[in-house]
Amino acid sequence: MTNIFNSLFRKDIKAFCEQFPALYMEITACFGIDDSKRAKSYESWYHTFVLGALAMFHSNDYQVVSNCGTGKDLEVMRKLAREGLKQITNKNYRSNTASHIESIVEVAIAFNNKSTFVSAQCLQHKKGEKKGKLSTHDWEIVLSAESRLEG
Repeated sequence: MTNIFNSLFRKDIKAFCEQFPALYMEITACFGIDDSKRAKSYESWYHTFVLGALAMFHSNDYQVVSNCGTGKDLEVMRKLAREGLKQITNKNYRSNTASHIESIVEVAIAFNNKSTFVSAQCLQHKKGEKKGKLSTHDWEIVLSAESRLEG
């Protein structure tokens, strides 16, 4: 599991997007979360899972922000994961990023029962931009990746 999360810190988002769904399915195999009638009630569980998995990496160098949604099928999950990345931009979640940070990795994960879909992007701080509080416009996407659609 550590290797999967370390891939985020190496900015290997392709590996993370490919490996996270299998890890999640393996971990949740012993939990009865495949009841679609109760899926919405597991939203807080999804938050806890992701935050708990990433909490060991929280420090001055890494910031973990969570907000979750659930999907119905892989296409819906892909759409929701992409919307999650847009939400990071639209709600200006990057504004709390310290000015000395040169690159960030943003990850949006859509959950549905035991399935996940991951959409991620690496961003680089634009050179020559202002110092101090950064905004959404101070970053450029240098790499993006997603899980594969497998049904």
